[in-house]
Order: sequence, then structure tokens, then C-alpha cells
Amino acid sequence: TGEIIRFNRGKGIVATSEGLVGRERVILLFDWDRKGTELTRAFVEALKNDGIDYDTRIRSELAILVKKDIKDVESLARMLRRLRETTPSADGLV
Repeated sequence: TGEIIRFNRGKGIVATSEGLVGRERVILLFDWDRKGTELTRAFVEALKNDGIDYDTRIRSELAILVKKDIKDVESLARMLRRLRETTPSADGLV
């Protein structure tokens, strides 16, 4: 749970990172293409410089799971809907 902050709203990486100072932890979730990897690395450096705890584990795990099916974060909701519709639920867990 937490606030979702979309990047690319006219602020650069450094300004966005500075705006996150005081947050307990930031989860970085960029697309798993080359640009997303570059943005993740740049944000990691900026967050380190600002002393902000960050997590890239979710992005890494999602990339492994869905890389062949979807290419961006925005497609996750559609993929999840499709999986719920086509996967039989195991005692209502899905």
C-alpha cells in the first residue's frame, strides 16, 4: 500500500528524488525495457544520494514473470484481469 507517484511529469530525476525525502521506502517500478532499466539505475543513484531507502525487487521479479507477455507497467492490470478470467480459482484464492 502507499502512494503511487508517476514519473515524467515535467520534473527530472534529481528533483523527483528530492521530493521523496522523508518517505520510509520507495518501490521503483519502471518498464522492463532498456529505457526502464536506465531509469531504474538513475533513480537508484539519486535515491542513494538523498539517503532514501528503495526497493527494485518487485520490478526484477515482474520482469522475469511477464517479460514475454507484456512490456510495460501499464499492461499489468490487463494481464491480471486476463489471468483471473482464464485461470480456475483454487478455493477462491485467485
